[in-house]
Amino acid sequence: PMVVKTKDVYQQAKFVCQKILELIAEGIPIKEIAVLFRSHFQALELEVELLKRNIPYIIRGGLRFFEQAHIKDVLSYLKLLINPKDELSFKRAVSLHKGIGRSFANKIYEKFKDGVNFSDIKKSLHSRQKEGFEEFINIMESIKNLKPQEAIYTILKFYKNYCYLSFEDADDRILDLEELAKMSKDFSTIKNFISEISSFEDFKGETRKTATKKEDFLVLSTIHQAKGLEWEVVFLIGFSDYEFPHPKALESEEALEEERRLFYVATTRTKSLLYITYPETKYTFKNGIIISRPSMFFYELPKSVYQEINVIEEESLSTY
Repeated sequence: PMVVKTKDVYQQAKFVCQKILELIAEGIPIKEIAVLFRSHFQALELEVELLKRNIPYIIRGGLRFFEQAHIKDVLSYLKLLINPKDELSFKRAVSLHKGIGRSFANKIYEKFKDGVNFSDIKKSLHSRQKEGFEEFINIMESIKNLKPQEAIYTILKFYKNYCYLSFEDADDRILDLEELAKMSKDFSTIKNFISEISSFEDFKGETRKTATKKEDFLVLSTIHQAKGLEWEVVFLIGFSDYEFPHPKALESEEALEEERRLFYVATTRTKSLLYITYPETKYTFKNGIIISRPSMFFYELPKSVYQEINVIEEESLSTY
């Protein structure tokens, strides 16, 4: 196996995509290549890069990043800021609030569409719906002059509670949303960010059309979903401390041992080639860019069993 250090998650994504294109050019069928990860949020930058390069892919046992309900929920507020007449985003965002289900969301939207202002709509609601609608108004008001990342974190203050009440895997969904916030940090306006996201959503259909057969897709999968399967070439991405093993696993020896078994599963999914990648730095909202170490499992490997590659960013990625 090859252990590959990249500058950050973006270079990691570029490296993996470039390698995949090279492998396909060498005659390896795309369906014989898989990218594995501990948690879905680790694949965001890779999905974006795959879409940019028009490499067809499927998520095994799940949805693409931007197709997930929690991602659509948070983006609906931002889309509504850009286009207040966006019916789908309006109904989606407002229905997340206390006392407002889909039927009430429809009624509220009809009033809004007929020109009734938010203040008068609020007066017409029952106390429970009124409280929820006021919360919706406050969020929309508080994010309208913010940059995308600040806006997403503001929405998250409310949405975290909704997440824990609505989903069993709330922690994983919140990690996805934090990754979305990280992705948005380089955009100066919400309009620019939504424009970029929309281009990925539009491009998605073209990506699927490029595959001539149902099986002609690169496979992206969590390690859990990959159990019992094999591919000619496997990439294990995000092999970083505090991401793999999962931080919660550090609380008990039993949980840590289960993560160690999961690492074994990941490394034994390949028939011939294995690339294990990790970014040297990562971005956090609180501390900015910080140094990231490889997983603790890396230090348990004998040096004789792997080859280390340090990828240096160059103008041309053809040197990978």
